Amino acid sequence: MDQLLNSLPKTFLAIVVLILGLLIIRIANPPYTVCDSQMEIFKDSQKLFLFPPEGSVNQPAPIKTYTEICKGDNSPGGCFELFRGLKKMIVDLDNIPRQCAETAGAEPAVQTWLWRSLKLMVQIAWGERAPASYMQRNGWFDASELTLYCDLKRHAVRIYGNEMFESWREETMKSMPEAAQMPREHQWQKSLLSTSCDLYR
Repeated sequence: MDQLLNSLPKTFLAIVVLILGLLIIRIANPPYTVCDSQMEIFKDSQKLFLFPPEGSVNQPAPIKTYTEICKGDNSPGGCFELFRGLKKMIVDLDNIPRQCAETAGAEPAVQTWLWRSLKLMVQIAWGERAPASYMQRNGWFDASELTLYCDLKRHAVRIYGNEMFESWREETMKSMPEAAQMPREHQWQKSLLSTSCDLYR
């Protein structure tokens, strides 16, 4: 091996070492992309809602606190801060280009809270017992909350795909109180999930 290395021109060896060094640097530090830049802007805009304040130690993101308040109160007032923050999150997600959807979807906070917020809205509309009829499937939600639900759904489909959304939808529908005792068609008719988002764009 030593003889082989000694027989090679020093210039050739220097070029090989330089190329290997550049490859190692590139692998260790991938190039900064447009999507990386977009996610930095997104995170900066969401640092007081989706992410905990900078420098905080063991402090949850505000969205977690607002979610617990909304769950416990289950009213327009109790859910006001959560829904206001989610509407801002929707605006920030809208600003992320389509080609960066995969990058946004890989962000743990986006993945966690997009699905959790959708499920919470379905649970709130359903209530502690199954709605008496499809006329009550939206619970106390008015056009503003239904638009928010549809926007969350739109981003879930845009980022994670329709197949993943449909799989999540079926599991969520079956998990509602008293849903296991009724046929799938009734689960669907009484669920917020069956609300047509064509009306809320």
